[in-house]
Amino acid sequence: MNSVNEIGNLVQDPELRYTSGGTAVTQFNIAVNEKFNGNEKVHFFPVVCWRKLAEAVTEYQKKGQRVAVSGRLEQQRWEDSDGNKRSVIKIVAHNVDFLSPKKGNGREMPVEKEPPIEETFPTDDDVPDDIPF
Repeated sequence: MNSVNEIGNLVQDPELRYTSGGTAVTQFNIAVNEKFNGNEKVHFFPVVCWRKLAEAVTEYQKKGQRVAVSGRLEQQRWEDSDGNKRSVIKIVAHNVDFLSPKKGNGREMPVEKEPPIEETFPTDDDVPDDIPF
């Protein structure tokens, strides 16, 4: 089983791009706080969203907002220009819940549950070679 669920805050605004085939893709990082025996640790996880989910996250989420991400872990391996082997583990999201309250007229409004946006995962043919994540 390959499943992961994390709640954290966006470290930067999501960046929407399109593959050469026109498929929407966005990447962002989330900061997840962990408290254990009075100590606090922060973990940073890269997240990738595809298609309608990518477009929705980019339109409605900004740096600092809280999200719940559900998806799977994926490891990408490559060799850099110096011949060093590199790898990164990222979360490929199939659902992102928006947890930060919406704001209007200077007041915080109650959190409205966004309908979950479920996505199918791209095939290897959908992933362009020029996206370095």
